[in-house]
Amino acid sequence: QLLIATAGFIAILLGVIFFACRMMGTRLTAPLAVLWQNMRALADGDHSVEIAGTDRRDEIGDMARSVLIFRDAAVENQKLATARVREQEVKNQRTEQIAELCRLFERNAEESLESFVHASSE
Repeated sequence: QLLIATAGFIAILLGVIFFACRMMGTRLTAPLAVLWQNMRALADGDHSVEIAGTDRRDEIGDMARSVLIFRDAAVENQKLATARVREQEVKNQRTEQIAELCRLFERNAEESLESFVHASSE
């Protein structure tokens, strides 16, 4: 009878341990799965993704805040890259305008010189 009671106690204890482990696993794996999805979206270039878990006060929250910093840095880098492209386009336009002005000046100078030579030969 003692053996049956001990076996029953061990079975109940194992059930409680299994249930506790299952609850802890769910409590950890679900937020990690969401964080993984957020990181995957960022890696795919979606910088509009909301990072879940940043309000947590555990290691998962620390990881989420790190991913948030990564996302914000990626957004800033994208803005800087766009600004550099625009700046280069403006420089290219200015270079083309200066080249056109130089061609126009050269053409006008040649025409003036030809007019001067033609007028002086008469």
